Amino acid sequence: MVDVNVENLRQSDLAKLPLYAGDAKDQFTAEQWIERISRSRTASAWTADQTMAFVFNALRGNALRWFDALKRSGINRNDWDAFQRAFLAAFSTTRTPRTATVNLADLHQGQTEQVVSFYPRVIKAVDDLEALAGAAFPLPDPPFPLEFTNVPGFAAIAVPVRAAVAQSLVTFGAASAFNHIALNLFISNLRPSLRDELLKTPPDTLYGAFEAASQLERLQETPKKPTAAAMVIDGASSSPASAVPADADASADGLDKEIDALNFRLKALKNRRTSTRPPASGRQQQRPQQQQRSTPARDPNFKCRYCKKLGHGQYECNSRRAAGAPMVASDGTPYKPAATASQARVHQVVESPLVYAPQQGTPQGYPPGYLQGYSQGYAAAPPSYQDFHYAE
Repeated sequence: MVDVNVENLRQSDLAKLPLYAGDAKDQFTAEQWIERISRSRTASAWTADQTMAFVFNALRGNALRWFDALKRSGINRNDWDAFQRAFLAAFSTTRTPRTATVNLADLHQGQTEQVVSFYPRVIKAVDDLEALAGAAFPLPDPPFPLEFTNVPGFAAIAVPVRAAVAQSLVTFGAASAFNHIALNLFISNLRPSLRDELLKTPPDTLYGAFEAASQLERLQETPKKPTAAAMVIDGASSSPASAVPADADASADGLDKEIDALNFRLKALKNRRTSTRPPASGRQQQRPQQQQRSTPARDPNFKCRYCKKLGHGQYECNSRRAAGAPMVASDGTPYKPAATASQARVHQVVESPLVYAPQQGTPQGYPPGYLQGYSQGYAAAPPSYQDFHYAE
């Protein structure tokens, strides 16, 4: 005797049907959802009331609102057969010649699509074609030749039986034709690496082609030993020939092409890197100028002529700048302004007059970076370091 509580728990567990809302969030198509309910109904021997109660609990959103509208539409909501016919008419996938054509045009395996995902798409496209052709295919007229009808034993067979046998033969032939179409669509639309291997030994059946393609895909996804070119790029080997395994799948020509392509790419990257660098001559010309602009280190015991403090000169003296006092020479006389604007551009002014008067015949101009005031044209001995300034 079956325990009532155990049976109730079993029925409750079976009643956990997947939800269906009639929108893009559904995990099942309308056909899959109806088939799941039909299988559960048959396995658990549900009554009509139980079936429709479980169906009502599983509907959500648009599907539930559609179910509520069945009463005014004249459809019996408590009859399972009437419900599933109306449900499939409302939510099943539309099959038209246009949709079948679109599905066939898009029937190509993606670069990252697995065979187990591509195979159902092929079956779905062929199922749509078969559905558009009709459930029952017309019989030839007459269905049997005279060699059959003239046999006394054949004439004794009832006409309905003969018609059923003829119809089954025609249906079997149509199904075989669609399977052959699916087989060719599946193989021809695989990725080239899989398609070329299958065409060497074409499978006889549709599912045999699926199994062979799945096995080839797993073999191609198995990690292989790195090629010689890859090892050279990664720095793992300095000799490409020594890194090639004895059982390498790639031929010598293919390996040479791969190495040539990598060398060409490395050369292009090197040229791009070189083109973005400044010219070497420019760097060499800038380097001496930067060295000429470098300022010698000051003596920390150097005393400012204005504030008499150590460590800086009157040019940097903040007290002199705040008071607006002029800079003076060693004899206390103010500096005279430079004769030209180019002479006024001074890199650094130190405690000295801007210009020392050279002897007659001595050139007045000095090249940039040279210390002004120190040349063979001076009558007196050359002044000390503090009496020079740099010209730009």
